[in-house]
Amino acid sequence: MDRTPASVADENIISEGPLDNISTMQAIINSITDAVVNISEQGQILSFNHSATKMFGYNEHEVLAKSFNLLLPIDLNSEHDGLSLDFFSLDLLNRMKKGQELAAITKDGAQFPVSLTITPVKNQEHTIFTALIRDMTSVKLLESDNLRSLKAAEELSFRLDFALAAPHIGVWDYNINHEFMSWDKRMYSLRGIEENENTFSSNSWQKCIHTDDLPFVNELITHCITTGEEFNMTFRVIWPDKSLHHIEAHAKVIKDEFGQAVRLIGTNRE
Repeated sequence: MDRTPASVADENIISEGPLDNISTMQAIINSITDAVVNISEQGQILSFNHSATKMFGYNEHEVLAKSFNLLLPIDLNSEHDGLSLDFFSLDLLNRMKKGQELAAITKDGAQFPVSLTITPVKNQEHTIFTALIRDMTSVKLLESDNLRSLKAAEELSFRLDFALAAPHIGVWDYNINHEFMSWDKRMYSLRGIEENENTFSSNSWQKCIHTDDLPFVNELITHCITTGEEFNMTFRVIWPDKSLHHIEAHAKVIKDEFGQAVRLIGTNRE
């Protein structure tokens, strides 16, 4: 049979194609930032990608044919029923497909949190299980930092509330774009209004102010928003019982990242 250059070239493509596919697939698996571990039906490790090596500290040859539980020891995860050498039960796989947080352990014995997802891949002869393992250390640290920040904010809020309680200072917050005013509980008492009366609306603060003082107050607020300057002023308010009270007010503009005034936060004191 005459073999032309074209036919030889075609043959090379055919013969090298499967090898190219395998190499490409391995390169893709190695490029994944999560650890990818293939496991046999008996729970033995069949392959280990580069991220798994970095995550656990083992070279691939050190873990091949060893139990997957080398990476996620049973005694660290006793609360997860069924996680053992025969952990590929239907119930567990259904849970693992959605991901599950477990404790993992590195070659040098360091424990760290991971999210584990297991997916079965079947062929005509047997089933291989692919475990996708994500290191959750940074996520847990962020959650811990957020919790500490939340606690710190709560403590600061408590201290601020305590500091404002003695001089009976009320705090208000005005959303400029939505033209909405919110008060803390002391602002209500400075107007002679019960907080649970549901009498507050976006313009309630204006209704409380003496009609002779309202134009001056509105003018100062507009000037503050326009220029970004703080304001300090005194005006009169009328309580529901018609009694007259003098209020000392201070406010500061809050701007967004574009330098636009978005909020006005201030205090009132009788």
